[in-house]
Amino acid sequence: MRARVPLASVSALLVATACVKLGPSTDLSRFFLLTPEPAAPAAPTAQGPIVGVGPVTLPEYLSRDVIVTRVGPHEVRLAAADRWAEPLATQVPEILARNLDARMGASRAVTYPWPRAMEPDVTVRVDIVHFEADQAGTARLDAFWSVMTGGTVRSGSTAATQAVEGATVDAAVAALSALLGRLGDEIAAAVGR
Repeated sequence: MRARVPLASVSALLVATACVKLGPSTDLSRFFLLTPEPAAPAAPTAQGPIVGVGPVTLPEYLSRDVIVTRVGPHEVRLAAADRWAEPLATQVPEILARNLDARMGASRAVTYPWPRAMEPDVTVRVDIVHFEADQAGTARLDAFWSVMTGGTVRSGSTAATQAVEGATVDAAVAALSALLGRLGDEIAAAVGR
């Protein structure tokens, strides 16, 4: 005669085995930050302009915490474990502001939205179209920008590439940081005109 196992016993056994941790899991995530690029020190001024940086827009595919690598004209790869330590939408304006500070001798650069009581002397708006490294070892930045001083608006675009010195994510992030330095160079030159 066959013994019948009650359905409740089988269910309890399945629930118990599902709750057992099979082994330690290791988080392999690595976190990266962009860094400002050094520039030749700007001549200090008695009181440099207040530079308002922003808004800065980025393509939607970059609004995630994982690092994106371009693998083809129509394809990007999302890193499994390599992540931004903070969103690019926060990092890029901050790094650009620090780069402009270093290049212009500005008394201070602020990022959008700035306090109501503070009216920047110069406002910089940036629309980034591409900002990633590719598998071939090239980082790319394409951006449109405008500089507003009083009633004057100067517009420009930056299309720049930078060789990635090494096959690491750290090297790709360094190349992207260098590209933001070049963007800062071009914007600072436009402000100085």
